Amino acid sequence: MVILGTKAETIKMSPVLRELVRRGIPYFLLHTGQHDISNELNELGLRTPDAVLEKSTGRGRFSNAIHASFWNFGKLLLIRLWIKSVSPKIVLIHGDTMTTATAAIATRSFLSHRPLLAHVEAGLRSHNLREPFPEEISRRIADCASDILFCPTAFAAENVKNKHKRGKCVFVVGNTNIDSLKYALKKGNINPDTGRAKKNPYLLAKLHRQENIKSEKRLSEFVKILENAPMHVEFILADNTRRKMKKFGIFDRVSGLKHVSIRKDMPYIEFLKLFAGASCILTDGGGETEEACFLKVPCIEFRRFSERQEAERAGIAIRWNGNTSIVIKLIESIAKIKPKHIARAKNPYGDGTAGAKIVAEIEKIISA
Repeated sequence: MVILGTKAETIKMSPVLRELVRRGIPYFLLHTGQHDISNELNELGLRTPDAVLEKSTGRGRFSNAIHASFWNFGKLLLIRLWIKSVSPKIVLIHGDTMTTATAAIATRSFLSHRPLLAHVEAGLRSHNLREPFPEEISRRIADCASDILFCPTAFAAENVKNKHKRGKCVFVVGNTNIDSLKYALKKGNINPDTGRAKKNPYLLAKLHRQENIKSEKRLSEFVKILENAPMHVEFILADNTRRKMKKFGIFDRVSGLKHVSIRKDMPYIEFLKLFAGASCILTDGGGETEEACFLKVPCIEFRRFSERQEAERAGIAIRWNGNTSIVIKLIESIAKIKPKHIARAKNPYGDGTAGAKIVAEIEKIISA
């Protein structure tokens, strides 16, 4: 059984699902309804879910922690029922969403005849429970509950190797996000080497994490960067970010800027076309940080704490960490000339074969 809830989970688990089909391994796809994933399923050549717990109303659906808690509890009970009904040998979960943690708890709560639980993208740590919230908590719950940990890097594996009971299987397989990226680039006929805008360079900007959008100060600092950007800005504005910006009276500062184009969330392949052509990306998203390593796009993480330290060590990503003036100067330098070390930097997230490696291990386990 594969349990998905969000767009990002669907994108990153798609290589695993396609490999399961290629090897003829049957699977049951359960969608919690946390996000509407219909477009991602279509773009990435995946079948519709076998069961959907709730029709999605879009991203940013939870107005407060109480609302989210009730949603989680309701889905936990439903996931348990489906696991009992399907009786899978292995339950596969991904990443660090609310769906991830809820599915992990639901699977682990069986007292007898419990299926094995496997966590894809295991071992990531920001080492701060509040940032990102609730993702850091979700990934720790998932790692603790799982029997099999598929880590994207050796660095991530070190976070879980010595901190869990004996009997857990830890594999370093690369990040499935790179698999998905390569698949989408080919499908969308996107060449990262020729896609970079040279005559009209632009900054790609995204912001969605709760610790950022709930803080008026942080949102103001983000807007300050956009205001002072020395190049055109393509700003992908999520609905929940827009609501918070309007609440704090910040939205007008952005909407009135001539050098800033505001865009809504877009389909995955369309976003990658925009990403591949960017001179730089300013984001608080982990997936974009990984993709930047493959696309060779300088990445500025609008984060104080990050679980993608490998991208920083590779020299492709640098963290904001509260100093806005330095970020503005960095973008100014990138606008003049692309840093040469970016082109030479090694992608730390694998060669795009993570999905095949994961399914190969699953096949061994279920046939044992």
